[in-house]
Amino acid sequence: MALTIKAIRDPERLANRRDDWQALADQANEPNPFFEPWNVLPALSLPENASAEAAPIHVFAYEGSRMVGYVPFRLMTGYARLPVPYLSTWQHDQSFFGGPLILPGYEQAFLEATLEWADTSRDGTFIQWFRIDMNGPFAACLSNITKRQSYQSFSYKRAALASEDDFDTYLGHHIRGKKRKELRRLRNRLDEEGQVRFETLREASDLKEWTSMFMDLEDSSWKGDEGTSLRASAGTRHFFRDAIDGSFKTGKLLFQRLMLDEKPLAMLVNFISDGVGYSYKIAYSSDYSRYSPGVMIELDLMEQTLDGKVALYMDSCAKENHPMINHLWAERREIGHFNISLKTSFGGPVLTVCRKLESLSARKQGAV
Repeated sequence: MALTIKAIRDPERLANRRDDWQALADQANEPNPFFEPWNVLPALSLPENASAEAAPIHVFAYEGSRMVGYVPFRLMTGYARLPVPYLSTWQHDQSFFGGPLILPGYEQAFLEATLEWADTSRDGTFIQWFRIDMNGPFAACLSNITKRQSYQSFSYKRAALASEDDFDTYLGHHIRGKKRKELRRLRNRLDEEGQVRFETLREASDLKEWTSMFMDLEDSSWKGDEGTSLRASAGTRHFFRDAIDGSFKTGKLLFQRLMLDEKPLAMLVNFISDGVGYSYKIAYSSDYSRYSPGVMIELDLMEQTLDGKVALYMDSCAKENHPMINHLWAERREIGHFNISLKTSFGGPVLTVCRKLESLSARKQGAV
């Protein structure tokens, strides 16, 4: 049976799909909490997404009455210095992965149905699949495109945690003995300051306290000084509260904190979906930076992951060559963008020019 596409531009029409949408997310071949309804719906109210031009087009794929795929797109204008319209997988400042939600086995059918919808919608000249796992099953379908212009436009590798080693063995394999000794020394010094404990959020009654504590801790850091903390705007405050609440209710939240007596030294928010974790936000006290509280809470996450307590795989969601996490997590996840032409009058030629311009720019940068 061919898949049917339903594209929704009015967010008011999303509510009656929420249960099926969540069921799809819980079974998706590549889990992506950033595209689950508890995350997407609050994000629509973020300041950067508030205008009609920035609002995403929600594309749902159905086999009969069964939802088998979902991806949000945004109509963009201007690519590689060309004033051309194109569709790009919707991303924003609070989202770090763009892999579509697809039931296993429907990858090819979803791709074909989405392209056919985009061909007829006339919203752009090509599709940019943004921030996908270049080694995942959906990327494998993209690489087999034959009757359209297509190419991988960009990729980078970010830290990931995926090993069969237990925690102690992993540290021994990947962190130098001198560094391990320094970390033990810092922990011993911190123990002298008071009662040190690692905690994980368990009770719904503690959600409000933990959420406010995280925003306060983050706001006291350089992010607060630069106006980029979650507390900086009402929109990001509301989004964070709703995302924490939604992820907890769906069993997708791993919220950790490092406490010294009653003071938080570091807090870490992770989203866990079907054994795959995404490290979403970290905050730590600058007053105790000499003890490396951010590293300490990451080590706690590593121990919980490697000893099989929370996830099989963790994506750091960090930038390439991140100075902290890259020294702790040895594995890498390749994230990339992939462009495919649409069957419009200028789709193929436009994408050919875009590819040449990007190649020329890359050569110039490499020559610098």
